[in-house]
This record gives sequence, structure tokens and C-alpha cells, in this order.
Amino acid sequence: MSKYDEMPPTTAQEAFARLDALLDEEEKKRLAEDERAVINAHFSLGMWIRNNWIYPLNDEERRSFLKMFEDDGDDYFFFSDETSSTIINKYVEYLKNKS
Repeated sequence: MSKYDEMPPTTAQEAFARLDALLDEEEKKRLAEDERAVINAHFSLGMWIRNNWIYPLNDEERRSFLKMFEDDGDDYFFFSDETSSTIINKYVEYLKNKS
């Protein structure tokens, strides 16, 4: 088990840094450039996010964790599948802004 599997991140920036460490450059490039790669990530990267960052938390911790990824105008979301997709989409935005 890596240190990144021990605890969910406490900020969105920490989550993005962990995803940077988890994914190789080719995977990051594919996510940033191919919308289908983002959709397909739901059952790979998304499952990893759900299993390691979302499911281990109790309800209160999960609510706090999920709020890190909301935009000011977004409605609150609580479904794990939707959450992991949102995290991936925010990560893709981060990747695009980073380049």
C-alpha cells in the first residue's frame, strides 16, 4: 500500500498532486486531450478514487471531502459515482491549465 492509499486528500490541490503521482505522463496526456478517455476513466481511475478516497469515509467526512471539488455555482452532490467523475473532470481542468 502506498502512502497515497492511507488517507483521502484534504484539499483539491493535494488530490491533484496525488493523481499526478499516480498517473504516468501518457495517461495524463490522454485524459487532457481525449474526452473518451475521461469517460472510460470512470471504471478505472474513478473506481480507484471511489475505493480509496470516498468509500472509506463516514457520512460527515464524505460531505466535507466532496465540498472540496464544488464550484461556487455547483449544486451539492453526494453520489459516489458522480463525485469520482467530478473529481476526474476537475483534474482534467487542472491538467489543461498546468500545460
